[in-house]
Amino acid sequence: MKILSKQSDIYLSTGHFRELLTSEDQIRSHCADLPPGIAVAPSALPPGILVIKNYLPAPVCRQLVEYADQQEGEPSTVEDLVEGADEKYVSRKSTARVTEYIDIDGIRTQVLKLISDVFFRDIQYFYNKEIEWFEYPEILRYNVGGYYWPHSDADNWDKESRRWVKSLDRDYSMLIYLNDTYTGGEIDFPNFKFRLTPETGMLVAFPSDHRYLHAARPTTAGKRYVIVSWSAARGTERVREKPPAGATFLSPET
Repeated sequence: MKILSKQSDIYLSTGHFRELLTSEDQIRSHCADLPPGIAVAPSALPPGILVIKNYLPAPVCRQLVEYADQQEGEPSTVEDLVEGADEKYVSRKSTARVTEYIDIDGIRTQVLKLISDVFFRDIQYFYNKEIEWFEYPEILRYNVGGYYWPHSDADNWDKESRRWVKSLDRDYSMLIYLNDTYTGGEIDFPNFKFRLTPETGMLVAFPSDHRYLHAARPTTAGKRYVIVSWSAARGTERVREKPPAGATFLSPET
């Protein structure tokens, strides 16, 4: 395998891996900490990616979509760190992300139970890591033209140093697709040259770090609905003083 002189040389100016994570050598170098990718039904996937088809029954998906269809959406935002005497994070609209956030307050109990099962059963088992807490779930609506360009769920790309910097306490990401009555909207993992077409009820999970840079391709017809959340494993690095508001813990906080 080619040895690069500096860590920053591993990446292109966009933050993508210069040598994509497709060869056995690259997988061993960067993904040795992860289990083989798995899909149910079985299929070849990049390491560390879990896909379970029909995880959520179609009638439940329809119920959640019907609820979401009746809700006003709010433009989704991203967070930036503002440095000063008191460092703090502020939300702003992003040109890299065009989607709507749907308030789940009316179905909060149902959704929290569902996501608890995902993280504390399926994801703990697959990654062999104890989940400490997960973030308050969101339902996202992608209207025609909606997209999310390649991004990491936990890391930010620093252009000056050409390095990834962890900015959110996220170890594992998950999505549950609620419908497939649209065109476009595939999920891309450019570092692995892997693209997945969502299906109703499909669960997708993967590590939140920059190796798993991913994108939601533009929705070209219809509306796409997906539940998303992120979790922190016990004992991993933390970059913030406390979990985000609304986080659900595996056990009561002490």
